[in-house]
Amino acid sequence: KGETEDEELPPKAKNNVERAIDIALDAASDSELPPRTADNGSLGRRVVALRLRSLYYLDNHYQSLTFYDRDAELGALETASGSPGHAFYVVYGRRRVGKTELLKEFCADRRHVYFLAAQEAEQRQREKFVEQIASHFGDRVPRLDGWDEAFEYLGEKISSDRLVVVIDEFPDLVEENDSLPSYVRTFVDERLRDTESMLVLCGSSVGTMESEVLGHESPLYG
Repeated sequence: KGETEDEELPPKAKNNVERAIDIALDAASDSELPPRTADNGSLGRRVVALRLRSLYYLDNHYQSLTFYDRDAELGALETASGSPGHAFYVVYGRRRVGKTELLKEFCADRRHVYFLAAQEAEQRQREKFVEQIASHFGDRVPRLDGWDEAFEYLGEKISSDRLVVVIDEFPDLVEENDSLPSYVRTFVDERLRDTESMLVLCGSSVGTMESEVLGHESPLYG
């Protein structure tokens, strides 16, 4: 009983604590943070990270969210997408600040694959990811055994096609397999960098996004 303070919190409790911290930080801030960049030379291009804060409001019935005033963020994504070469963008922020709606608005008039991860077994996550890619290209769904093969399949498809690829709630994938950032790094290095396509990683777990994607010890950092 005397050692309970050293026990690790279960994932759900961790998420609740993290969300509470994010809400407190948002309340203490008077303005939006500017886009954050990490100069990752080995990726051949700067990785741009944009943390969203609350710009949403509920309608009179408190049932649905309305897209509101994200022109600056849309402009940043459009600039990245329209620039020569590939693009790698990170969008993160606590839940219900508009990340998903922003990305859907951005993708609306572009060829894209949008994958929303879920808290489920790794194999099922990977199967759904591959199904999304195959569906976009009208392929029969291939049988692939690992994330390396899944990203290799994606790399083959974008080699001759300008595409926006969005992986939403990326932390849910990392929770099941902490090697995901390494697979993404390989995909960017060996496949994405030679295309005109764009990869966007999105997540609500600010801690995971900043440590596993943007942190100095992440495989995606330099």
